Amino acid sequence: NRLDEALAAHRAALAVPEHAADARVAAISRLNIGICLAKGGRLDEAVAELHSAREVVEAAGDNNQLCYVHHNLAQIHILRADLDAARRHAGLEIAVARASGDAVRLARGYEILGDIESAGAPAAAADAWREAAAHYESRGDHERAAGLRARATA
Repeated sequence: NRLDEALAAHRAALAVPEHAADARVAAISRLNIGICLAKGGRLDEAVAELHSAREVVEAAGDNNQLCYVHHNLAQIHILRADLDAARRHAGLEIAVARASGDAVRLARGYEILGDIESAGAPAAAADAWREAAAHYESRGDHERAAGLRARATA
């Protein structure tokens, strides 16, 4: 199974003392372990691993990776139908991305917020998708921006 192979590889990276001591490498490994666990349906383990990754990236001050962690936590909470937790992590991704000036992660945060809101608050979803589209547009990703604008008006 390819997911098991990927899990083993990322866990092996953490077992190397030089890798475990490097906060960025450790955080990326933990993030990837969490993603693999989530893809394998092991959501509780994935959440625990992503919270470990969050602690490491926060300590290292790596805002880009922190955005990835919050984004993945939001996705997992959507799968768990815990939309309040998903919304909280989308909001944290947006806040970190805004503070660090990362337009791509800001767009991704608004995009997933739109996905979260689409089930029960279509106007809020449309607003979030339009905001995401504006940030994608600012980065030259016109195709993605157009797709989100279309979703916002559907």
